[in-house]
Amino acid sequence: NLVKAQNIVNELMTSLDNTYEISNNLASLYEYINHLLVTSNIQKSAEPAEEAIGYLIELRQTWAQAAKLTVGQNLQNG
Repeated sequence: NLVKAQNIVNELMTSLDNTYEISNNLASLYEYINHLLVTSNIQKSAEPAEEAIGYLIELRQTWAQAAKLTVGQNLQNG
């Protein structure tokens, strides 16, 4: 499962559009998350994976909020 998670994070990194400044920040975060997953796998320790999961949960919540704001703005603009 850790390798599967690493593949997903790698796919997120490759799908970033580097013309936006936020992409560089996300790339750094994804690299760190990937590092945690690799470390967890090598050390056979759950702690780094749990830290990675925490970041991924926060990201998911942030994207969900952004989607709601976008939908709300689209509804207001007609």
